[in-house]
Amino acid sequence: MDQVVHETNISRSYIEDLEGERFENFPAEAYLIGFLRTYADYLGLDPEKTISLYKNHKLKEEPSPIEALVGKKKVKVSPLILIIGGAVIAVTLAFILLFPFGEERPEKEKKKPSRVEESVRAAVEFPVVEEISEFHFLQGDSILFTEGEKSVLFNINDRGNGLSLKNNETPDHQGYFLSLGQEEFFSLFQDSPDYRISLKDYGFSQGGGILVIQKLNQGEMNREESDNLLDTAEIETSAPSGVQSRTVEPVLIYSTNGGERYTLDIKFRGYCLLRYKTDYDEAVEKYYKDGDTLRVEVNSRIELWLSNAGAVYGKINGVELDFGDAGEVATKKIQWAKNESGQYELLLLHVY
Repeated sequence: MDQVVHETNISRSYIEDLEGERFENFPAEAYLIGFLRTYADYLGLDPEKTISLYKNHKLKEEPSPIEALVGKKKVKVSPLILIIGGAVIAVTLAFILLFPFGEERPEKEKKKPSRVEESVRAAVEFPVVEEISEFHFLQGDSILFTEGEKSVLFNINDRGNGLSLKNNETPDHQGYFLSLGQEEFFSLFQDSPDYRISLKDYGFSQGGGILVIQKLNQGEMNREESDNLLDTAEIETSAPSGVQSRTVEPVLIYSTNGGERYTLDIKFRGYCLLRYKTDYDEAVEKYYKDGDTLRVEVNSRIELWLSNAGAVYGKINGVELDFGDAGEVATKKIQWAKNESGQYELLLLHVY
């Protein structure tokens, strides 16, 4: 479910409502149709056929009035009832003409429809204290970032098609704007990006949207990560087979003064069975096709097993990665290593 939410940019609640056929939970049918089209396409289904099935389902739930099927029933009126009704009308008219009211009644004031006042929530200042935080922001809310004695405050504004973030202490800066599914990297307390902010959901009836804030700066590596840190002098450059022609030098992706979290973005240009394992998590295996994408957050290292290395196009921090040739079965590892000068280097290693 996490992968579906991430790759479709549809919130978890709406995915669950689509699966459970709880269509009444959507703010408008236009949203429902749009999400249904995106989700069907993601699952490899025919979007138009899926939407047609939904519309047929909706028609079945709206029963037609019986008059539309069999016509209105003709009512026979007895002549006696007509005569009595005419007599009553005649007596009423005679009474009104012979005995007019002495004074006019004051016209009753029309009651104004009661207006239900919408409850307006006061502006809230959300402090970012967790590694990953998720908040529902409304117009006028703010985000507070702190590190030690330093703090940065961003005000949130709803612009109708997304959320804008503005730091009032830097009036010359135009701020940031996030549309649905978009993300921005902030450098608040150091030169390199230390926060990633993305707009996860938007378009609620009460306004605002859901922002996901992730702290990227991990500072010094923890003990578990330090134990797995490589020394560049110890890196094997040849494959286990020992065949000289398969010797592959490590590829330097980028270097920093301290190891940090990184994001591996993958786009597939063909069919590939990919198995990957990050840090101490369980391995994940899935079959991908041309046009599929994958984003993986990594603390220290990731191992990749590829059935078709040439079909996998990777990128980290803007650096493009080459995993191999078309049809090649390969095993790769991306990991931090410490060189002789004490700098941390993120390396792409050829395992097999």
